[in-house]
Amino acid sequence: MLSNTSNNAKENKDNLMNFKVLSRYDDLFTDIFLDNMFLWFATIKMNNDHRKPRVANQTILDIIQRNILEKARPMDAVTELLALGYFKHYLMAKNQKQVQEFIQHMKRYLYMYMPNAGYEVGDTRRYGSNGRRVEACLVATKDWQVGDEMRLLTGMIACLDPKDDAELKKGNRDFSVMWSTRKNCSCLFLGPARFANHDCDSNCKFISLGQNSITFKVLKNIKCGEEITVYYGKHYFGENNCECRCITCEK
Repeated sequence: MLSNTSNNAKENKDNLMNFKVLSRYDDLFTDIFLDNMFLWFATIKMNNDHRKPRVANQTILDIIQRNILEKARPMDAVTELLALGYFKHYLMAKNQKQVQEFIQHMKRYLYMYMPNAGYEVGDTRRYGSNGRRVEACLVATKDWQVGDEMRLLTGMIACLDPKDDAELKKGNRDFSVMWSTRKNCSCLFLGPARFANHDCDSNCKFISLGQNSITFKVLKNIKCGEEITVYYGKHYFGENNCECRCITCEK
């Protein structure tokens, strides 16, 4: 699904965050920066044993309001967040590399609140069984033009070996797994960008943003209020996407 020149999979895995660590960080940040902030439903979590963090919503909101919405200074928000007792305790036993990975993934979610982000997380019933299950989607908050790159809408990939992949499938937690021809392996894709839903005639495509980060390039003009979509692959929803529920297939 993420196409580019093939590299040695083992070499790539050495430079990638462990998928279990990434999934823990992602569950934490979706809880703090999405579910507890403005969503009326809970986003899907990677780990069944995830527990809600004990962080005051108003404290988080105040930090975001002052540092990002008013001043567009996400690193100042990161500094204040890391000074909170919860995060101090969470990072206490982690090494420098792990702390930096934690901060980088935190920033991906804080970028959602930047005044020029150009998107927000919304809700849809399109992909649930009989329209009963509510899931997240991405909605444009400004007009996007063909060729634009959504640099504040990103995700992180972590390589999976066959055993990891099978474990996620067995637990029905493979909703954010994709095949990377660049990495030559299955990858777990997390971060705000994971909420982009598939469409067989999508308005965006995946592009690499550095070694392990992914963003989107606009393929069609997108109006404010329209859903941001991406093409997952030819056989992601069964043979030739025969089970696809996207708007294009519905027409």
